[in-house]
Amino acid sequence: MNRLFLSKRTFSQQAKKLQNLWPYQSLKLTQAREVLAQLYGFRNAHQYHSLIEQQTISSSKHTEQQIHQHFPLLVARLAEQQNMEGQVSKYIIKNLWSQYIASEIQQWKQFQSHFTFYGNLNDFLHNTTTTTIDYSFDGSPSVKDSIEAIGIPHTEVAQVLIGDQAIDLNTKLENQQQLSIYPANYANTHIKPCPPHKPAELKFILDVHLGKLARSLRMCGFDCLYYSQDIIDENLARLSAEEDRILLTRDIGLLKRSNVTYGYFVRNTRAEQQLEEVLSYYDLKNKLAPLSVCLDCNGQLSSIHKDKVARLLPGNVASEYDEFKHCQQCDKVYWEGSHFDNMKKSLSKIATT
Repeated sequence: MNRLFLSKRTFSQQAKKLQNLWPYQSLKLTQAREVLAQLYGFRNAHQYHSLIEQQTISSSKHTEQQIHQHFPLLVARLAEQQNMEGQVSKYIIKNLWSQYIASEIQQWKQFQSHFTFYGNLNDFLHNTTTTTIDYSFDGSPSVKDSIEAIGIPHTEVAQVLIGDQAIDLNTKLENQQQLSIYPANYANTHIKPCPPHKPAELKFILDVHLGKLARSLRMCGFDCLYYSQDIIDENLARLSAEEDRILLTRDIGLLKRSNVTYGYFVRNTRAEQQLEEVLSYYDLKNKLAPLSVCLDCNGQLSSIHKDKVARLLPGNVASEYDEFKHCQQCDKVYWEGSHFDNMKKSLSKIATT
């Protein structure tokens, strides 16, 4: 398939539909048009609109034949272009072209299993209570791929049960299974809470939108990798995997990447609430170590004699304070001034919440 020409009306309808089908962060209409244009073989939406003026679409039957013929290619192309799981891509294409591919839809209903999601996993399903979803599928997808096709990143799942038996996320899904999916720190009368997955050495990496949270976590003494300039998702995921860092983000799609082992979707949008949320989730409130990590560069701080940093101190600081911390990485100097008192009050408030 080279290019698939749609009428302007159909293209516009599909762009709006794609916004509702998109499983990751909210998709703007302009972004949806770009995704569709690339999916159908154009460089961008501008090229599509330029070339469509030169085309005559004879009938919807021609488009129907193309969709039947190229359905697998569209699924594969969307998965590759948007770096998404195959099951997610199938779900989107199926719904974009549901009026033309009834046979494929019927085939998908050959198998079905039932997923019940507990606790804060329902945040991803726009629900506040336990949700059961009847999931139709073909082939032999893994439990992980199926959960992510429904809309929940694997990093949020702490435990999967079939009856009383715990299973691995990579287990192949079978027909008519009843699966219970639990988040971290969830407990009821049937199960004990599971802590979130985390590496032996606690380290974080945060996406570009969580700069204030990164600084707050460094203030608490935690190793937090953060880039103030935008870094592509692929590199964030790679660094998280290579350095065994917990990936903190508000991008659901980023957490669905297969090489991300440790990660968490930050629910709150305000920095102070985000800090309390992360400290609570990973049970870190009794592990705070202020003035141990540089707020600017994430380097380790060490004690240093006043005489060695006097040249770096402003005003009367040298005469008023005797104890100093120094970052060997960026040369910044810290002391327990009024800013430190404010920081301690803030952390004390969070620790007792």
